[in-house]
Amino acid sequence: MSARVVAVLLPGIGGSSLLMDGQAAWPGTPAEYVGGLSDERFARLMSDAVVPVEVLPDLAGVAAYAPLLATLQALGFTPGGGARTLLPFAYDWRQSVTRTAAQLADRLDAEAARDPADFFLIAHSLGGLVARHLLEERTFAGRPGRAAVRLLVTIGTPHRGAPAVLAPILGARGFGFMNGPQVRLLTADSRFPAAYDLLPPPGDPFLWQVRPGADPQRLDPHTQPAVARMLRLDPGQLAASAAAWASLAQGGAAATPVGQPALIALAGTQQPTLDRWLLTPGGLEPGYAPAAGDGRVPARSAMPAGSEHHLLAGSHDDLVEDPALGVVLAALLPVPAGIAPPAFPPLRLSLPASSVIPGEPVRVSILATGAGGIPGGTLHLTPEAVPGATPAAPAVVHPVLRVADAALHLDLPPLAAPGAWRVAFVPAGAPAPGPRRLYATAT
Repeated sequence: MSARVVAVLLPGIGGSSLLMDGQAAWPGTPAEYVGGLSDERFARLMSDAVVPVEVLPDLAGVAAYAPLLATLQALGFTPGGGARTLLPFAYDWRQSVTRTAAQLADRLDAEAARDPADFFLIAHSLGGLVARHLLEERTFAGRPGRAAVRLLVTIGTPHRGAPAVLAPILGARGFGFMNGPQVRLLTADSRFPAAYDLLPPPGDPFLWQVRPGADPQRLDPHTQPAVARMLRLDPGQLAASAAAWASLAQGGAAATPVGQPALIALAGTQQPTLDRWLLTPGGLEPGYAPAAGDGRVPARSAMPAGSEHHLLAGSHDDLVEDPALGVVLAALLPVPAGIAPPAFPPLRLSLPASSVIPGEPVRVSILATGAGGIPGGTLHLTPEAVPGATPAAPAVVHPVLRVADAALHLDLPPLAAPGAWRVAFVPAGAPAPGPRRLYATAT
């Protein structure tokens, strides 16, 4: 093992800031989270001149990678070099996973040439697929940076795709600061195939046709052109996605091939998760399964057969805040004796998503990080005063009864108005967990 170790953090889709000519293309403002990117900012986001700058600590008040960065720094990894280096890898998340993997290979090669090191990759969501392409594609065999990778830890990575990504690809739902029509324009552009790379690979049973009096029929947009046309999916993007899955050593699965660095897959649980789509006479309907994953990635995809895996509590976006993640990383990374992961409060809030649309119930999870269960108290949803996104609506107060379980899931009525909302739990006789920002968006 080299004298120097480097923890490389690979964020998920939307997790890196993007600039064009010094102006922000991503992220946007709170008002844009509610209504979609301004025409000017969206034009920048569609430009080839965009460059990635940093891994985002937060997104307009919604927590992103600040907790994971803090955990790695508490374990002794610091930016700027040294015996234990923290290397956040910002990338253009619009591009294909194969192209980003090539950029990651270049970055690790340059880092190894500057000062030899062993690399430990910690990847969230799409970042895990980028890392797997680096490790499994024959293109990168023999690269010095690739040869120095000792471990890959994936957090909520869709190793068999995420069916939920179909909705934003079709423009039926927004993503972050983009509204539905903007997401459709971006994902239909052949320069930006990343969302298609997140679709389940060919052969995955994520789409079923359901007709009265007939058995359900499995459909595959990758191999059935008529299905792709019916869904208005781009055939070129589908072909590129299929090729990307096929280029992995395991054809999309995640069992560690012989001679590869170890893969540890961490998966979220306890959230209702979309794991299939049903094509009915009335249209396309989402099929949710209770406690089937982290709200966005099914557990069957995040911890595929053959991989060593561990379970985390919470939703896709806040898995990086689970105290168990720090314990796992402390055990897997070369951390000196006496260094421990940061302590977290005994309670925390978890939201399945950072935004909801009109008509959707609001799900809030209260998670206990230790023994004793969830104390009673009150849950508060309060309009938050932020520029351009303050809803003209009353606050909501919901009573919470004490339970002995480690998790309490509450489904509340839809919010009264679009805008930014503050979600807070006030427990009786216990420290309050940190509040959350939730956006009610137009689409």
